[in-house]
Amino acid sequence: MAEAMPDEICPKCGGELFQSDKNTFTGEVWREYTCRSCEHVVDLKEGAALWQALHDDAENAKKSPPADSANVTGSVQGASATPSGGALKTAHWIRDSKVGLMVGPAFVLAGLYFLVFHFGRDMRLWLATRTGIETPVIDVMEVKYITISSDDEGGVTHNVQVRYSYQANGSIYTGTLASVHQEADNFGSFHRHLYDRIMAFKSGKGPLTCFVSRADPSLAVLDNTLRPSRIAVYLLFILSFTGIGVLATWFGLKA
Repeated sequence: MAEAMPDEICPKCGGELFQSDKNTFTGEVWREYTCRSCEHVVDLKEGAALWQALHDDAENAKKSPPADSANVTGSVQGASATPSGGALKTAHWIRDSKVGLMVGPAFVLAGLYFLVFHFGRDMRLWLATRTGIETPVIDVMEVKYITISSDDEGGVTHNVQVRYSYQANGSIYTGTLASVHQEADNFGSFHRHLYDRIMAFKSGKGPLTCFVSRADPSLAVLDNTLRPSRIAVYLLFILSFTGIGVLATWFGLKA
């Protein structure tokens, strides 16, 4: 682990380093850099994570002296005192009938979008291939390990793009699905392990199979694992957006 990294140069061989991972689980920002030449890994600490800083600010705010009770009471009852505090403003906003009725349905639609086009899509693909026929891959024509960096938040996500051929029912098909989850993410090393399996096959060091749908032989995935981390994220988005939307709409109707 390192506190600083000079000019993105590998300290072991002098090769070029690229960012291969990032995590903030400990409350600090840690970035992982991998050498393109010797695959040496360098961990770099960059200070406190944004969520940790926000958490510390919230804890400090709790320790601050409470606002004058008369002002708070006057604000709630609609007196001349000016409302203060994020919770009070949020309560007034969500109880506003016009705002609630306009914003609420939009949040519900966003939750339904994640339900149908993300969670539902992955579940349909998993159901189609979970009992699929395990079939040897004939050839891998193209494979890429994709690393996507976000300049705004500093996050890094990974994905595998692949094109392979297999035989089913006497015909040759081309598959492009690496797993049942098609978006990039940074949950563990799933994408790296899948990429290594594909590269091992291309190098002649091991077999590679795909799971072919029994109902549609043109549909296949290399890995038909349903990952709990992805399902948890989908459900979090679905329940959060839908719940906020229903609550806002309900307050709007009751106002």
